[in-house]
Amino acid sequence: MAKRLEDSDLGIASIVVMEEDPQVISYIAGLVSKAITQYIPKNKPVLLVTAESKGSYFVPWVWSAMEHDIGPDRLLNRIITLRKGGPKKYMNRPVIVCDRQVIPSVEYYSITSNEPQIITISPKDGEHLTQAISIGAEPVYIDDFLGQAEQ
Repeated sequence: MAKRLEDSDLGIASIVVMEEDPQVISYIAGLVSKAITQYIPKNKPVLLVTAESKGSYFVPWVWSAMEHDIGPDRLLNRIITLRKGGPKKYMNRPVIVCDRQVIPSVEYYSITSNEPQIITISPKDGEHLTQAISIGAEPVYIDDFLGQAEQ
């Protein structure tokens, strides 16, 4: 079951990336890259993940900054994009993980809406994510809203 916003203390920094000047986006992407590289162990590959939204525009900026910060060899060759809503028509086969079919969609409560929302991973991206984790990659989720939940 998805956790409701009122169940958490949350701090938010909003980045409306598509309306910002490229220098601002580049600067913020650099800060995000540095935060990620401080968190990820130096020997782990990194897989960037985002949601279909303004985050899809922002993540390539972070990718570019990370190439500079950690080198291209640690960045996996694909950005995983989670789709908003239920499965799309092109997602017509199940997601298989460890020879089992898994549910590709997750319901959650967003900080920007009172209604539950759904994100879905495509079969190809689900399999790529599974393979990346199996080789020790660290998936890092990036979106246009950055927040921190207090424990």
